[in-house]
Amino acid sequence: MRNVLRELFPSVEAVSMNNCSSCVALELHKEISQELFSVSPFPRRLSACRGRALTLWDDDFCTEVIKKGRDAGQYPPSIVKEAVRIIDIWNPRPFPSWVTCVPSDTLSCALTEFSKSVADFLGIRFNEIIAKRRQNFPQKSMNSTAERCSNLDGAFHINGSPMEGPVFLIDDVFDSGWTITVVAALLREVGFKSPIYPFALGKTQE
Repeated sequence: MRNVLRELFPSVEAVSMNNCSSCVALELHKEISQELFSVSPFPRRLSACRGRALTLWDDDFCTEVIKKGRDAGQYPPSIVKEAVRIIDIWNPRPFPSWVTCVPSDTLSCALTEFSKSVADFLGIRFNEIIAKRRQNFPQKSMNSTAERCSNLDGAFHINGSPMEGPVFLIDDVFDSGWTITVVAALLREVGFKSPIYPFALGKTQE
């Protein structure tokens, strides 16, 4: 795969690691307090792999480009190329055979189109299997773990059967980590046993 990607992207000039912070690791929550989720009876212990984010959200250059793309409803090709480049460097094993993404809180389809493009460049499939069941508030407006979990309880559901093999689970911004944790737990709840690799465009500073 590395040789193919180098042929596709011999250089990434618009957005490169010279302009963005180095990619950062993502760590999901390993346990869920069952008392905080009344709609979704998640298992207490979860299993998802460590992930990656394209950049820290406070990085001025990349944050501006990502925000503009989200507002416009489409991320620029340079962001897609940079994401694929970082995935190539990361090279998780076993490598995913498909991609899915967290549904947007807005009407924007930017993240869905971004995820489709990443899947196309990687030569793997995209499956829009995660759907919104109800509209929830932005997680950044929540002040505590209890509020964040309550805000997500019953907000998503799995629409259909997951594909076989490991998956990239993509979100736009990784803040507290609860959104991707809950979505990964939903995949486990329907019997998905393969590795789940989180990937986000940005990660907020702790």
